[in-house]
Amino acid sequence: MEFVEFIKTPMVNSVTLRRPFTPDMEGTLCVTGHHLIISSRSDNHEELWLLHSNVDSVEKKLSGSGGTLALKCKDFLILYLDIPVAEDCINVASSVLALSNIVCKKIWIEEKWPDEWVKSVFIPIPKKGDLQQCSNYRTIALISHASKILLKIIMKRLEKKIEEEVSQSQAGFRRNRGTRDQIFNLGIIIEKCRESNTELHLGFIDYTKAFDCVSHHKMIETLKKYNCHFKIINLIKNLYQNQVAAVRTENGNIEWFQVKRGVRQGCILSPALFSLYTESIMRDVEAEDTEDKYSAIKLNGNSITELRYADDTALLSKTTEGLNELMQNVKKFSQNKNLLLNAKKTKVMDSDKSPASSILIDNEALENVTHFNYLGANIEADGKITPDIRKRLAIATSKLKSMMNIWKSQSTPLKMRILKSCIFPVATYGCKTWTLTKKDVEKIDAFEMKCYRKILRIPWTARRTNQSILQELGMKERQLFKNIKQLKLKYFGHVVRHNKLEKLCLEGAVEGRRGRGRPRRRWTQDISDWLGFSVREASILAQDRDGFRSAVWEATSYKEPP
Repeated sequence: MEFVEFIKTPMVNSVTLRRPFTPDMEGTLCVTGHHLIISSRSDNHEELWLLHSNVDSVEKKLSGSGGTLALKCKDFLILYLDIPVAEDCINVASSVLALSNIVCKKIWIEEKWPDEWVKSVFIPIPKKGDLQQCSNYRTIALISHASKILLKIIMKRLEKKIEEEVSQSQAGFRRNRGTRDQIFNLGIIIEKCRESNTELHLGFIDYTKAFDCVSHHKMIETLKKYNCHFKIINLIKNLYQNQVAAVRTENGNIEWFQVKRGVRQGCILSPALFSLYTESIMRDVEAEDTEDKYSAIKLNGNSITELRYADDTALLSKTTEGLNELMQNVKKFSQNKNLLLNAKKTKVMDSDKSPASSILIDNEALENVTHFNYLGANIEADGKITPDIRKRLAIATSKLKSMMNIWKSQSTPLKMRILKSCIFPVATYGCKTWTLTKKDVEKIDAFEMKCYRKILRIPWTARRTNQSILQELGMKERQLFKNIKQLKLKYFGHVVRHNKLEKLCLEGAVEGRRGRGRPRRRWTQDISDWLGFSVREASILAQDRDGFRSAVWEATSYKEPP
């Protein structure tokens, strides 16, 4: 193969090589088709040969008339080249990148991965408990940076297949989807079932080390089942068949061993492969649902039996028998794919208007709970949001107190920036799914003023009005609740503009009849109250992004008191 066309500058003089724990070396840099060669001018004629294929990434930094290249290698060594002329620095960087990318084309054609690209180095990080037990460690994996170039190409070619095959009930690892969507969907379903006097039984599944138990053989079979391109299947198959790993300790790396199960940690493809893998499980479960055995929740005639975010799965049914049937089939088909349910952490929850469920997994009764922490949000059996708001404010208060050193030592403008970036996001996690009452708003306002008093170091004994504190900070009004309003209104616009599961949950109706008495406040009532017109009108306006943005700004802008 001819490499001349990729080499813009074949030789550069007066280059300084800097390496850790080694004296600097000055000499001539030569760029060849396979190597970077640095030859010193000293009497010992020291040389360094570096394969392009051993370079993971190249970073350049120009300064003055010259520049510096940082070459990050697969053995985690970083080499620095100080090049006196900026143009030469740019040319060498582009040459090395071009030559290293040739390897990707060769791998794609031959379907064979370089040995260094299939290696992973695990670094154990201790958790709580007895550190003599391996289970009390978590690991992070270091993989080749250069391999991520080809993995990214494969991922791009898989994206369309994932969007076609993976159902809307899976919100993990999807573009424009997140934890907020599944929290919202579950909250709206609980709200509508309660309003229509429909029973709702929930099962929250916990798998035992789901990502680490994936069968490589069954994963490849799943890719074939979904008719993925044969080239992609072969590349993934060879990657997993040949992968090896080592554990890095204080004494260096333990010997290399084969990894026989689990998706690769830190790999770009792993989330997509896991989504397809679990999708095949849920399709097998759905195929068993003859004559509506699962008693699925129906929204406008559409059956909903599960909500997933990665491996966090919530099962839904209108009857105890339906939930039990659904749970047993999920267990059976998960075991067929080497995924095991953790009975101790799998929970069952019944809405406050439903009889209690009694479900056994491996002859062990699942715990029946009245609240559950789902994707970081507190889900209550009666659908109330206030406990979740209290929990978020308590966590944010704890975080606020843990940063006392900052509140005592930094300037007020800097403290305000830290407050808005580190404390307020903790308090408002999941706020787009909240249905707010007047008391909830009062608690949010009180928390915000507590934060301001803390950063201004005003004791609770000081007789200072809230307005005087806002004036000292140069603010006309409180900001936290205003931010929550903006976030919730923007999320409403996002939901009604896209034909996703969230829109079905928001606009769909659950079969049943409302009870007597005043209904509980709905999620959509906040939208109509803040905008000043009906939810239907807001949905129509939301299709015009600019018009809806103006309406949100008008609803949340400061208004001078009369």
